[in-house]
Amino acid sequence: MRFAPGGSGDSTLAAYDAFSVTSCDDVTATAEGLDEPGRTLYASAGAACSAAFRDRPDLWAQAEDGLRRLESADPADFACFDDDARAMLAALVRIHHQSPGTRIMTAPEDSTAPTTCPRITAVQPDHGALAGGETVVVTGVNLQDAQSVDFGVTSVAAVPGPGGTTATVVTPAGDTPGWIDVSVSGYFWASIGVYEYEEPPVTVAGSGSPVPDGG
Repeated sequence: MRFAPGGSGDSTLAAYDAFSVTSCDDVTATAEGLDEPGRTLYASAGAACSAAFRDRPDLWAQAEDGLRRLESADPADFACFDDDARAMLAALVRIHHQSPGTRIMTAPEDSTAPTTCPRITAVQPDHGALAGGETVVVTGVNLQDAQSVDFGVTSVAAVPGPGGTTATVVTPAGDTPGWIDVSVSGYFWASIGVYEYEEPPVTVAGSGSPVPDGG
């Protein structure tokens, strides 16, 4: 089994994050504080998690019942990471039905899992002027609806490319030289993109010509 990458943020995302690392008790505990349909989703996910990975086969019935009740839920009430959790819940239940005695194991941490959330995997070029104004292409998955990208705390407009695998942006001005996180706006927890603002060139007084640092 492979889970999509987790993160941190509001309580619903915290429940997903716990599920993604099979921290089953935390999923169940966090679910209690959620509104519906999140409560049902993550209570069921916690039950499936414990049944599959914590030797609690008595909880499969709760997981199955919750999954059935979720069939009538409004899709608009779920965020993309909730869709991932629901898909994983359904997969666990399906495997249990097909082969009740199968031992289910999670894939290694470096495995790539499918996700419906927008995710940045690369930024090219990954460095540029502190003044901004550089054209940059971010690469990832599910970028077809990415309307803006955050460079640190600054958002800039994005132009998605075909297939949802790229988006083009123009970098904003940076505050200080160094590396910053790059993420699709609203999905900072799914970002693994970084960008480096470079030191501005040093200009020799009176010459008008920049010289390299140290020279």
